[in-house]
Amino acid sequence: RLYVSGILGNNAQNKGDMTAQTNELLARVGRTLTAAGFSWGDVVDGIVYITDISKFDAMNAGYRTVFTKDFPARATVGTGLVGADGLVEIMFVASK
Repeated sequence: RLYVSGILGNNAQNKGDMTAQTNELLARVGRTLTAAGFSWGDVVDGIVYITDISKFDAMNAGYRTVFTKDFPARATVGTGLVGADGLVEIMFVASK
């Protein structure tokens, strides 16, 4: 199993943009999965932490770029994040 957490998607170019931060976060997680010998198809669970639940659809637009079918289990929680400009963090569990 692989547990991936603590990765944010914020950078100087996407401040305040939920979809862009989600896309960047997923790109970073994708590189982590690959480096560990896993793929998106191995992801079985995810917990999404977002700072503003009203931006769920914007986060989900990014999320659907990597999960197009056979979605893993997922929960979404509205909460504050440690990163000052971070809008979204997702914890994933991958299993082979």
